[in-house]
Amino acid sequence: MDLFTLANLTTLLMLTLLQAVLGFDNLLYISIESKRFPEEKQAYVRKLGIGLAIGLRIVLLFVVTRTITAFEEPFFACT
Repeated sequence: MDLFTLANLTTLLMLTLLQAVLGFDNLLYISIESKRFPEEKQAYVRKLGIGLAIGLRIVLLFVVTRTITAFEEPFFACT
């Protein structure tokens, strides 16, 4: 199995760009929403929001990899 094919590298590039855009979107949303809090709590809210966003993204990555692994085997075998 060739890992570094043009198709795989293109897919990796697209996924990396998508993650960068979504990460920037998360940061923008968290910074806008943190303005609702008093000024002394805004830094805490930003750190908590960014930490939760990173943690949930990592959890989602594990869930997706487990789901892909589960779907590699057929549910039913016709004999």
